[in-house]
Amino acid sequence: MGEAEVISFLKERKVKPVIANRLATGLYENQQELEKAVAAEVAYLKEVTGSGRPFGVGVSESANKPQSVSVTERNERLSAINKKHLGG
Repeated sequence: MGEAEVISFLKERKVKPVIANRLATGLYENQQELEKAVAAEVAYLKEVTGSGRPFGVGVSESANKPQSVSVTERNERLSAINKKHLGG
């Protein structure tokens, strides 16, 4: 496949520019070989970026540990909150 054919194929398939730019100058005997290259590139980028994996889900270890606060400190915090929101 010539470079123009490859570029045309990638545009028809609406391949993301970052992938199309990397594959546009490659040598491919046929469309099936190019399709495999696109699939491999997509898989590579997913692996590198962590695409599809959840993040920020769950609770961190520090959030699971109870905090020890004295009665005096609790009362001071409560007074600060009341002063801020109730003006008193």
